[in-house]
Amino acid sequence: GALGERLINLAQQLDRDAGWGMIKSGDIEAARVNVRCVEFHEMYADGGLYDTEHNDHGSLITLDCMLSEPGEDFGGGGFQTLEADGEMKDHQFGHGDVM
Repeated sequence: GALGERLINLAQQLDRDAGWGMIKSGDIEAARVNVRCVEFHEMYADGGLYDTEHNDHGSLITLDCMLSEPGEDFGGGGFQTLEADGEMKDHQFGHGDVM
């Protein structure tokens, strides 16, 4: 559908902008890039992903899209990534944002 196409286009743009060069002929053809997995996560009190080393094995790029309005639809919560230096990094993640 339209959302899937937009996310694939975003992944291709990120690949170009970051200079990764993974989505091009000779490496990984753009035609082979597709949505492998779609997950829906619902926020609730005391919820969270506590495995700080969680990753999406087998995925070229993982995109997260915030469909709710933080502070209005739910309170608390946050989006963090484990950085190469071992530190957890907090990210601003608002309604409509894609990371």
